Amino acid sequence: MIRITHLAPLLIAVSSFTACAQEMQPLPDQGTVAQIGRFKRFSSTMLEGTWTGRLVMRQPNLPHNKRDPADDTDLEVKITIQGKKATVFLRSGTEWEPAMEDNFYSMPMYANAIVYGFQAGTALGKEWQENWVFAFTAVDDNSALVEWTRVVNNLRTHESAEIAKPAFSMAAVGKLVRVEQ
Repeated sequence: MIRITHLAPLLIAVSSFTACAQEMQPLPDQGTVAQIGRFKRFSSTMLEGTWTGRLVMRQPNLPHNKRDPADDTDLEVKITIQGKKATVFLRSGTEWEPAMEDNFYSMPMYANAIVYGFQAGTALGKEWQENWVFAFTAVDDNSALVEWTRVVNNLRTHESAEIAKPAFSMAAVGKLVRVEQ
């Protein structure tokens, strides 16, 4: 038998949640001006444009790790968001090289967006698949905090563990600035 005293904390939590949910206001429609103080752009196009910057590779178990000067493994990116389509370029010397050409998409939502891409292929005669995700949140109209993750699955690994692990992931974080509207 359940005593009413055992349900009291649950009832308090449910009623608190319900009260908070009733006080929440819906966000404006995607086509209206964002009413969040620091933003002037339309909600539906807030993150559209071209963004560049350096994403600092994270070290395992140290999400706050930063290096100065920048490490060679850091990712210098240029990302263009146009509606639900995106393009991603990586800096290689002085040139911008396309990453996963024509395989990136964007899912915008107000001051946030997810840019994601998938690809598969063969390397050294072995099959692999991978996905990349760039999670954007606007800091202001011309800068965004961006988190990048890459997850790779080597479906048929090489005999040598040094050449290919069965699966691995990478992550980096940084601020990008808008360079084109």
